[in-house]
Amino acid sequence: MLDLELVVAGDGAVRIDHSCAGAGMHRLLGIELSDGERALLLAGETVAVVVACDRCIWERRLVLRGADARVVGG
Repeated sequence: MLDLELVVAGDGAVRIDHSCAGAGMHRLLGIELSDGERALLLAGETVAVVVACDRCIWERRLVLRGADARVVGG
């Protein structure tokens, strides 16, 4: 599984525009972060969640960090 690193800011929702081969169109995939996940991001920690398309085999582990978090080893 491939990782996709994203910076998260704002409302605690993550949305990804996915070009779905199974549906033949772009799909907007999204997740709502839990209170615990948002608290980790505010504390400068990273959060990892898996997002998958239900119409094709696309799947990614999203590695989320807050907009103010430091990037280490980048």
